[in-house]
Amino acid sequence: MIHVGDKFRVHWIGHEECCEGRLYQVTSVISDCRCSPPEWLTAQAEVPQPPHCHIKADLIECPLKYFEKHGYGFNNIDEDTLCNIRNPDCRLEIVRQPGDQLSLF
Repeated sequence: MIHVGDKFRVHWIGHEECCEGRLYQVTSVISDCRCSPPEWLTAQAEVPQPPHCHIKADLIECPLKYFEKHGYGFNNIDEDTLCNIRNPDCRLEIVRQPGDQLSLF
């Protein structure tokens, strides 16, 4: 389970160069969502998806100096495994750093 304030890295097989050295911090989470891609986008009937969450995060570490820091979205993330339900090659890893406070609730 991921919460507001957690820091994480993205691991995406085949796209390692895009994710390397980046650290994000969660700013909001929409949990237990079952939304599906809209019919107008996929040209297929909308089918409820397995429960997942949508995460909004800020980029707090990046090897590139001039890079947008706010408003990154990570959609269709399984809350238990932190893997993308539509792309199993993409997963999130929660990172604990010295000074981070853990929540008991």
